[in-house]
Amino acid sequence: MKVFKGTQDNTNVITAIPSPFTLEFKEGSWTQQVLTENGTMGGKYFATSTSSTYNSEYPYLAFDGKDTTQFTLNGNTGNITIYFPRPLKITNVNIMNGKDSGYVRPISSGVVSGSDNNSSWTQITTFTNSVTSVKGTWNINMSSNTKFYKYYKFDLVGDGSYARITKMTITATSMNNLTLKSGSKVYVPNGFNGSTPIFNEITLTADKSQTINDKNVRPFFYRSAQDTFQAFGTHTSGTGPSTTSGNEVVYRTDLNKIELYTNGALVTQGLSLPVCTAIGTQYINETFNGIGYIGNYFFALPHVKGNIPNGFNSNGTNKVTKFDYSTVLMRVTDSDWYGKSSQLRFWENEIAYGTVPYDRSTNYNRISMPDGGVRACVNSGNVTIDANGKVTAISQPSVKSATMDSYRVHVNGNVYSVMNL
Repeated sequence: MKVFKGTQDNTNVITAIPSPFTLEFKEGSWTQQVLTENGTMGGKYFATSTSSTYNSEYPYLAFDGKDTTQFTLNGNTGNITIYFPRPLKITNVNIMNGKDSGYVRPISSGVVSGSDNNSSWTQITTFTNSVTSVKGTWNINMSSNTKFYKYYKFDLVGDGSYARITKMTITATSMNNLTLKSGSKVYVPNGFNGSTPIFNEITLTADKSQTINDKNVRPFFYRSAQDTFQAFGTHTSGTGPSTTSGNEVVYRTDLNKIELYTNGALVTQGLSLPVCTAIGTQYINETFNGIGYIGNYFFALPHVKGNIPNGFNSNGTNKVTKFDYSTVLMRVTDSDWYGKSSQLRFWENEIAYGTVPYDRSTNYNRISMPDGGVRACVNSGNVTIDANGKVTAISQPSVKSATMDSYRVHVNGNVYSVMNL
């Protein structure tokens, strides 16, 4: 018996995902959101916490936008911490005093610190309060702050009793200006050549930005006619809009164009395939650098590459069929998979979804057919489809090396391949 080590093509793998565009967060304006609960520190949204609370007067009540509610410490000292998913540079905080049975219970002094991890803190400034009137307002001047932090902690000292704050109003800028960088490539559906859909590749010559301060999840598109990067609340696919209320982006399957409608009326054509989804411009949910979706369709961008398992060569090594998509590929969902999540499947010139188990002994993706048939495809990534057939989430395929170590074992003239995976 002889054993030889070498390399061979990896199989049943995606070997490359394109990165045609680059997203970056830059400094932009910030608008304070109204809180209805404390939220989750370290989560996707603006949130707050405290060292102690008295009488269910929680810290979010300092950010609920009302003059009739207040946050109260359980004692004369403690802290309130605020969290932002995108780092914030605070330059001023306006505070409205709280009260107890008509008596002022203000904050008298304190320290402000910043942190990126809610554990290691850097002192920014100290402050004192000389305003003693009920619901009087005063400022913590933080103009000397030049850094962006995700967490700000206010260590508070009250005026001899339970310390209270009716309202905190923050002046700040944030790293929440979502920017599609110059040099990025986007793909704009633009009709048909016969029955073949056309996708124009556009390379941006300047940065394009958008700032949104809210909790809504939106897809972001490049608008070629306006040369802008924008987010819109809803998207669908079909031969026209599905609503006569508000903005809606529609992938017109009859025209192979993406259009924007307002209150059911066409506003413009020439939108790109979506680039990403994000919560406002605070947090990116999904980036569509390789695979994405719009309405009832999902798509693969040019130059997704992979190795399709296709049995074995005569010397025992894996036999593969390589693919490299040269254009955008679209796939509509079907009713068999409504309300389900499934694997993405990649053929030489097609994308699909379903469950096709990989059979290592034959180096094929097998399907359950009476003849024990095989399918020459790659399984990688996942797509989630709702009960109406709309794609709601997609996970990008994992990328693996195009080659791998292998061992060939020669026994009595026969060759066996042992893969080192």
